[in-house]
Amino acid sequence: MVEEKQYEILHNSPLGHELSEDECRTLLKVMHLRRLKDGEVFIEQGAKDNALHLLASGQLMVTKTAAGGDSIKLHTMKPGELAGAMGFVDGIPRSVALHAVGDAVVYSLEREAFEPLVEQHPRLVYHIMRAVTRTAHTALLGVNNQVEELTNYIIRQHGRY
Repeated sequence: MVEEKQYEILHNSPLGHELSEDECRTLLKVMHLRRLKDGEVFIEQGAKDNALHLLASGQLMVTKTAAGGDSIKLHTMKPGELAGAMGFVDGIPRSVALHAVGDAVVYSLEREAFEPLVEQHPRLVYHIMRAVTRTAHTALLGVNNQVEELTNYIIRQHGRY
């Protein structure tokens, strides 16, 4: 029953919606599960983390510590969202922190566990990398829209903001 629920969560996520049942089950075998309590830090800002994370249930607050030390809330992740796409690809330290809001469950795919799949399951790897690219692209589009809105606001305000 638990395995079936895990399959459904993965298959219905952006990470698994293009995968066959066998591919989802193969991927689940190399992912690990973490249960978080309310307020628990999942990832610290600046931490090195080579994993791709799928929020299965609950919420994660995405925060960034500003230069003055204030914590800025950027986004609240909902079930099915992915985190860590860029770190999964390039391994750079995390630019934000993730904290559980209420209890949460996260599935993580470590790059070291993923890389052996390249030769054994190339179609699976292709679909995972498509999902990672879509996630990064969506985030970039969101940032571009925010920059455009901010630019329009500044122009309309003649530089006073």
